[in-house]
Amino acid sequence: MIVLLFITFSIINPYIFAFLYIVGWITDALDGKVARYLGITGKLAEWDFIFDTFFQWTIIAYGAYIGSLPLLFFWIWSLLWLALGAIIRNKAVIALMGTLGVIIHLVLLYWYNSFVFGILITFWLIHFEINIHRFVGRLTEFQEDASKLKKSH
Repeated sequence: MIVLLFITFSIINPYIFAFLYIVGWITDALDGKVARYLGITGKLAEWDFIFDTFFQWTIIAYGAYIGSLPLLFFWIWSLLWLALGAIIRNKAVIALMGTLGVIIHLVLLYWYNSFVFGILITFWLIHFEINIHRFVGRLTEFQEDASKLKKSH
C-alpha cells in the first residue's frame, strides 16, 4: 500500500521499486510462517490472500508508473484479472493471473533496467529455494481449486 504513495508523490526510482518489491515479498512470506507457527486463524488470516493479491497489484502498478511495464498492458491485465476474479471467484485463477503478471513484469523489466532485473531474479531464485515446500503446497492448493472449478462447470 505504501507503494501507492510513491505514485502520489511522483517518485520514479527503480531502486526504490526493487527495495519495496523485495521487502513486500519477504513480509508476505514471513506473515504466513508466523501465523502458521503460532496457529493464528480468524478473519485477518482469511483476508491474507486478498491482501497479498492487492500487494501484487500495487507493485505492478508502481512498475507501470516508473516505466518498467507498458501502461496499456498494465490496464488490460488489471481489468482481465478483476473480471476473471469477479466472474469465476476461484483462488487458483486469481493467483495464476497474479503470477502471470509478476512473470511478465519481470521479463519486461529486463529491457527497462537489467541491473534491477538481476536483483529481482536473484531474489526470486533464493526465495524459491528457501520456500520450495511452500510452493509445492501452493500448487496442491491450486490444483484442488482448479478441480473444484472444473466440477462446477
